[in-house]
Amino acid sequence: MIENKYKKLVNFKTNLNQPRHSWFDIKEGYASGLVDNILKDLKISKKDGFILDPFSGSGTTAIQSAILGYKSIGIEVNPFLHFLSKNKSINFIKNLEIIKNKFYKNEIIHHDIFEIPKLSISKKLFKNQLNEILKIKKWVSCIQDKKTRDLFFCVFLCSLDKASYAKKDGNGLKYPKNKKPENFYDVFTENLKKFIDDIKKVKILSKPNIILGNNLEILNNKKFIEKYKNNISLCLFSPPYANCFDYTEVYKTELWFGDFIKDYKDLKILRNQSMSSHLNKTLNNVKTLKEIKLIIDKISKKQLWSKKIIGMLINYFHEMNLLMKLIFPLLSNKGKCVIVIGNSSYGNIAIPTDQIFEKLAKKIGYKKTSIIEARKLGTSSQQFKKIDDIKKLRESLVILSKC
Repeated sequence: MIENKYKKLVNFKTNLNQPRHSWFDIKEGYASGLVDNILKDLKISKKDGFILDPFSGSGTTAIQSAILGYKSIGIEVNPFLHFLSKNKSINFIKNLEIIKNKFYKNEIIHHDIFEIPKLSISKKLFKNQLNEILKIKKWVSCIQDKKTRDLFFCVFLCSLDKASYAKKDGNGLKYPKNKKPENFYDVFTENLKKFIDDIKKVKILSKPNIILGNNLEILNNKKFIEKYKNNISLCLFSPPYANCFDYTEVYKTELWFGDFIKDYKDLKILRNQSMSSHLNKTLNNVKTLKEIKLIIDKISKKQLWSKKIIGMLINYFHEMNLLMKLIFPLLSNKGKCVIVIGNSSYGNIAIPTDQIFEKLAKKIGYKKTSIIEARKLGTSSQQFKKIDDIKKLRESLVILSKC
């Protein structure tokens, strides 16, 4: 069955065995195998046009398409994830081996340390390893060749998690008592070898265009429209789910230690650039779409843990509607749009996000639409019994055709 086929592929887990894709465990991603299957199932040819992912994340869609020889574009607002995916898509250069051997021969203990980030939990995250981490960061920052320096810095950032006392969990970081941080130097050297081996092993056949920024602004840019109008054969993406998760919290270690965020003003700017799927941004005063009015009215009558949830949901669907409108003229005549989405619930009212997307798409002008349920979504047994329609708690693929 198709459902069973996609069940494991809407999860990032199988990527952890794949060269390049396994460099960083991004909790919200899907598998490179999903890209393979969608390209095959929808009969997308390399001659048909570009593959677009407006929520690129760590670059699974753009990079897997590029490995297969498709022309691809990724748009990502999170500067750490953008940097990660840019580096995952490089091909081998001789400098990498030369600088790697230099690093092994150097005695890091004698190096200067990099300035401690202004992140308030920096010392709590790494304790007695913090100085060594900052010394390695300083060593990397002195590499002269930019491509090599960027890859080494990518290795540095992807090694932080294992050496930390914190664990990425849902909407941020937690400090489990049973977590024993690994030695950062060991993790870094192991990752360095792995990343370089992966680059040698798997070549990028068609260099992807990974763009940093807000996707609504980029897709509405005149030059972007002129370049890609009627030229996207497949738009495959998974937007943040409307679940209140703030990914500047989930990836704050990498954002701050990577100097993508240098103070809390930068953090506020990034949050306001991201999608309205969380509560840590300034929400706009937009009209409620009629397709969600009944759901909003139901949820509004419930006692919610935050007054901002209603505003977040109204903004979320407003932005997704605008995004689907902007994608439509970019698609070629036979172009498809595939959205991987998980439904959510508030006040024990299930929100059929997949069905709402389908209704909005039909109104925009997409001619054929369908929903494939990939898997059921779980919740606590106590909550599960209270949900008004548990069948709606699912993760799905919404498939839209321009013609």
